[in-house]
Formats: sequence, structure tokens, C-alpha cells
Amino acid sequence: MTLITMLIRTIVGNLIYLLSFGICFIISAFMVGMREDNRSIHDLIAGTYVTYK
Repeated sequence: MTLITMLIRTIVGNLIYLLSFGICFIISAFMVGMREDNRSIHDLIAGTYVTYK
């Protein structure tokens, strides 16, 4: 993960959650629970993925 990707994931993701008054945060929680890859909105925006050890 690069610094730019981390900034996009954090800043843009939090901005979306803030502008939607928390509705996107709730949707994101459902996405993590229901999607096979466990990606939420900020992961999709930044192009990151969830890994397991």
C-alpha cells in the first residue's frame, strides 16, 4: 500500500461517511459482513483488498 492509496482510503472514505451522516458507514458494515472478499466502501474506492494471515 502506498502513501497515496492510504490517504485516499482514509480521507475520501471518511469524507463519504461524514457527508452521508453515517449512512454509508452502516452500509459499509453490512458490506464487510455480506461480501465474500470483506471489502467495504473505502476499500472499493482506494482499490485495496482484505488479506488473511
